Amino acid sequence: MGLLRKSPETGVVSTEPRIEVIDDFASAEECAHMIDLARGDMSSAAIATSDGDEVESTLRRTSNIGWVFTDQSPTVKNLVTRASAAAGHASRNCERIQVVHYEPGGKYTPHLDTFKPDPSNPHFKRSGQRLKTGLLYLQEPGKGGSTSFPKVKAKVKPVVGRLVLFDLVIPGTTEPDERAVHAGNPVWSGEKWACNFWFCERPVKGASRKSSTRSGVNSSTKATKKRKKR
Repeated sequence: MGLLRKSPETGVVSTEPRIEVIDDFASAEECAHMIDLARGDMSSAAIATSDGDEVESTLRRTSNIGWVFTDQSPTVKNLVTRASAAAGHASRNCERIQVVHYEPGGKYTPHLDTFKPDPSNPHFKRSGQRLKTGLLYLQEPGKGGSTSFPKVKAKVKPVVGRLVLFDLVIPGTTEPDERAVHAGNPVWSGEKWACNFWFCERPVKGASRKSSTRSGVNSSTKATKKRKKR
């Protein structure tokens, strides 16, 4: 595969799948707020497979993650509202926000954000397929850390407040679009912080404090503690 072409800094960088870059989507203060909310409860990243299982993998992904409810603060709620409007999806269809932290050497190899469209998949059964991702950069590293889309030969640099919106499925279906495969390239210096807004077919239970159940919160907490012990 040849070198990735240099993509425009903003605007639509691909139409199939649609990938749009929006600068100054969030302020530096809003980005710092997201980091502060997640910083105290970070754990080693576990990867959810297309079948819905979570597995630890330091080969595919080397980062720490934290979770923020979609209504955890007025600032977060406002960000979700704006991201939903930009994505063209209802805010209630946004999953709990995943905050990701990469240190030097941290990366995420090429992957898809979608699930296998199978009713037996608990993620798919609960809220349907993921349709669109909104990736917001919260802190840019000194060097490296870009997001690449190898199938369409595009690359986006991490810039504080920059939002990357991209479709995950073939239009009009719930079938994963293989062209939406993307990767978090290695961070060479400094630290990279980002967060994911994942939009699904149906409302996501437990994404907000208001909709979460006690059992859901407890199971999430237990999973986090389990990963921390390893």
